[in-house]
Amino acid sequence: MVCSRKALTVAGYVAGTASKVRVLHVSEAHTMRADAAIAFLRMEAAAAAAGITLKVNSGFRSHEEQEVLYRKYLGGTGALAAKPGYSNHQGGIAVDIQTGGESTPTYAWLAREAWRYGFKRTVPSEPWHWEFRPEEVGGQP
Repeated sequence: MVCSRKALTVAGYVAGTASKVRVLHVSEAHTMRADAAIAFLRMEAAAAAAGITLKVNSGFRSHEEQEVLYRKYLGGTGALAAKPGYSNHQGGIAVDIQTGGESTPTYAWLAREAWRYGFKRTVPSEPWHWEFRPEEVGGQP
């Protein structure tokens, strides 16, 4: 995989307030807040050592990206999406991982191990949505 490990500063949102967020790539196309990205990359390496591939479907989202998803959700053509400015994707701490559902080895590994890296499943209806919350799960960033 070819991606930059150089931190970028982007316009994000935390709890409805615009803020600057430093992000790093976690895949070729996706970034997360720098501390969350470092923890994710450690988790990804541990998963790989266990024969599990963690594929990122979504990480940090711009305000514009969140607006599009929210409009689709309101219009009945998209999945559940937070109001723009209030998605943890916009703060860089949320990541959507291709799990394949709750009965897969990928999900089982995440359910058992993600806390060690500071990640927690926070949306009960979305087995793919994980957030970096080391203060809640006791994980080490």
